[in-house]
Amino acid sequence: MKKKTIKIVLGYALISILWGTTWYAIRIGLNSLTPIFAAGLRFTTASIFIYAIMRYSGARLQTDKLSLILYVAMGLFSFVIPFGLVYWGEQYVSSGLTSVLFGSFPFFVILFSRFAFPNEKIGIFKLLGVALAFIGIVVIFSDSLSFTKNNLIIGMIAVVSSAAMQGAIAVVIKK
Repeated sequence: MKKKTIKIVLGYALISILWGTTWYAIRIGLNSLTPIFAAGLRFTTASIFIYAIMRYSGARLQTDKLSLILYVAMGLFSFVIPFGLVYWGEQYVSSGLTSVLFGSFPFFVILFSRFAFPNEKIGIFKLLGVALAFIGIVVIFSDSLSFTKNNLIIGMIAVVSSAAMQGAIAVVIKK
């Protein structure tokens, strides 16, 4: 195997492991930390790690006025508010149910893309891909899908709102 192919495969595996454990890691963090502190700790640690990688690779952070405004907007609408909602909501919703609820994210991207890019075709393969991925999430977490009195509907709304906000900002960034 080529060296570049190995790096791609390892990178994909690392991302899959990190993203695949997100909801469970949030649940563990909420056992001993408040939602906002847990989210802040997670993203501060990630920011330091990414900054170290940027320094190591020689990448520079743009600091012009427009870039700074974009950083603040992205920070608020991609991380602070949506993940604040997820962390808060997961106090009341299981991590499996959270992953299924947040699995609505691609549907929101399709919905918002339809309005932002009216001439862009969604296509049957995109729809089937999103539906198949969502079904996969439901199957994987089917044993965690319980709707009991302990599930506060407001917690579920918080998680779905987070997915909607993430979908909207993804479309705005593309536009």
